[in-house]
Amino acid sequence: MSELNVVLSGAELRRFGALVGSAPTAISPLAGPPDGPVDPAHLARLGLLAPDGSIAPRAFPALRVLANARSYAGVVLQDAGIFEHVVYFDGHDSVGLTSETGGFRLQDPPPALGALLRATLGEGIAVAVELDDIFTAPEASVFLGVMDLRRRQILQGLLEDRDAPVAPVDQAAISAWLGRPATGSQWLAPIVRDSVGAGLDPASIEAATRSLVGRQALAQSGGNPLPAFRADGGLRLVLAVRSRRCSQGPSIRSSTG
Repeated sequence: MSELNVVLSGAELRRFGALVGSAPTAISPLAGPPDGPVDPAHLARLGLLAPDGSIAPRAFPALRVLANARSYAGVVLQDAGIFEHVVYFDGHDSVGLTSETGGFRLQDPPPALGALLRATLGEGIAVAVELDDIFTAPEASVFLGVMDLRRRQILQGLLEDRDAPVAPVDQAAISAWLGRPATGSQWLAPIVRDSVGAGLDPASIEAATRSLVGRQALAQSGGNPLPAFRADGGLRLVLAVRSRRCSQGPSIRSSTG
C-alpha cells in the first residue's frame, strides 16, 4: 500500500465512494452522497485525483480499504471537543481516519495509537519513586494499607472535584482498613493479608509502622504515618509473595515506581 497522509472533509470522503468502483459497505465512511460541495481541483492538488477524474494510483489502495471496510476499531476522547480515531479493516489491510478541526486525517498506514495519543494529549513529566525492599507480612500489610487509604483520598477528591493533599492516617484508620474483607481487587492490603494469612492486632500494626518509618518507607506527621513520597502521580506496585524459613514468617518484596 502507498503511504498517504491527507485531510479530507466528510463530503470529499463520500465523493470517492462513487469513484472507487464498488458500492461502499454499510460501515464505510465513503457510503452515502456528499453532504456538501467538493472541489475536484483541490483533490487533484492533493494528488488524489488523476487528470481524467479517476482516483489517483497513490490514493486508490487506501480508499479501496475504506470502501470495502468489514470491521473497525477506534478510540474517542471527549472534553471541550471530541477527538476520534478509527482504524478500518477490509480483511487484508487497514487505514486510519482521525478527526481534526478541518475534517478527517486519512493515513495509510494508520499511526500507532500510543504515538497518536501522545501527540493529541501531550506528554507530562512522570512522577516516579523506586523502592525495592523486603517487608515482613505485618510491614507489607501496613505499608499497603497506607497506600490504599491514600488512593482512596485521591479518588474521593476526584469525585468531589477538589484537591486531595497528602494527609496522615492514624493507627485506628489503619487497623480498621486491615480488618475489612477483601471485597474488590482494587484494594491491595486485604488481598495480601488473605494471601499470606497475616491477621494483625493493634500492637503488631504499631510495631510494623515504627519499623517502616525507621526504614523511611513511611514518614510521620503529628505522630501518624503518611507516604514518604507524594503518591499524587501514578503508583505502580508489584508484589511477589515469598515464603522464608525464619521466625518472622512470610516476607514480601515490594517494588514501586
